[in-house]
Amino acid sequence: MKIEVIKLVKNYGGIKALDDISLSIIGSGIYGLLGSEGAGKTTFMRILSTVTAKTSGEIYIDGISIENKKAIRKMIGYLPREFSFYPDFTVYETLDYFAVLSGKKFLRGEIYDILERVNLQDLYKEKIKTLSKSMKKRLGIAVITVKDPQVIIADEPTAGLDKEEKVRIKNIFFEIGKDKTVILSASVAEDMEGCNTIIVLNRGNVIYNGMVLEDACMKFREKEV
Repeated sequence: MKIEVIKLVKNYGGIKALDDISLSIIGSGIYGLLGSEGAGKTTFMRILSTVTAKTSGEIYIDGISIENKKAIRKMIGYLPREFSFYPDFTVYETLDYFAVLSGKKFLRGEIYDILERVNLQDLYKEKIKTLSKSMKKRLGIAVITVKDPQVIIADEPTAGLDKEEKVRIKNIFFEIGKDKTVILSASVAEDMEGCNTIIVLNRGNVIYNGMVLEDACMKFREKEV
């Protein structure tokens, strides 16, 4: 799996949200996208997921242009910051519903297997409105993996969670990242721990792209001062 981003620009009126970004993501693993609010993380992820149109530049995923939305959407699972569910659906009904939407038809046992991967197998009868924020995040992960995408993109999946729940969420992604490309964003440097590669964004620019957490944190904090 290879993602190539070439001179990517996104303008919102007179504001340049992404400013001539070029980078490559190669192979499976966990790729962290670190930046403060307004750095361009969400915009980058939404463009990569074909939710938002770019202003200029090119993106290729395994050689397929981002302009080919139908093909790209089959390859990507996107978890936004807020994932909408029907509050009166059960956990099981929700996953089954999204599986059908993605063109999949699972047996009951297969649904349970997917729920087990995100530690929700014992809550399959619970209604969505009774779930905690962390539980909903984990269900969101299950939903975006039902179509078995090659790339998982998650926008601040650990935001607002306590330390224990952050670890639980990250461990799920670490397991997925063994054979898939996982891109996670965060606005807290510590949430990048465990990432194979860290990309730091500031005002729409890449200011660090490497594997050393301490160096990434240093660059990030320099721009926060």
